Amino acid sequence: MRRNLGLGIIVAVIVATVGFAFITAKPSQPAQETSEPVTTRQSSNSERTTGLAPGKYANYSESALGANGYTTTVLFFYATWCPECKGFDHAISSSDIPDGVQILRIDYDQAQRLRQKYGVTIQTTFVNVDAAGNERHKWVGYGQEKTIDAILENTKTS
Repeated sequence: MRRNLGLGIIVAVIVATVGFAFITAKPSQPAQETSEPVTTRQSSNSERTTGLAPGKYANYSESALGANGYTTTVLFFYATWCPECKGFDHAISSSDIPDGVQILRIDYDQAQRLRQKYGVTIQTTFVNVDAAGNERHKWVGYGQEKTIDAILENTKTS
């Protein structure tokens, strides 16, 4: 009886260790970040008629953060290995982003400084910021509706 109990404990510890290693494993090569937009909706006359820049979804950069013509800036902490992040990424990139709105994608695994600045502890975190990068509102999208409307609704609680 004791032998079976000891064997059961050993098996449970091994399974737990393998499960933990699988969950926390990072991909062998981090995603390459570029300054090229992930996707951008073009709106030819919007800036001239409304003063707002065309809505866009792009990789984060300091210059994009302070770009003129955006009244709403949302930072999206994304990881290539995260299924929830992929769902949000697809929803954002296939949506028509309203003029004056920019969503800036940040590589969760590579951006320790930004994660620390905004207190981000989990991928799928969204942070609504002003043009200077000051946090207005932060929320975790994990398990939430994956639509541009749901993301923008969260910016209204700021």
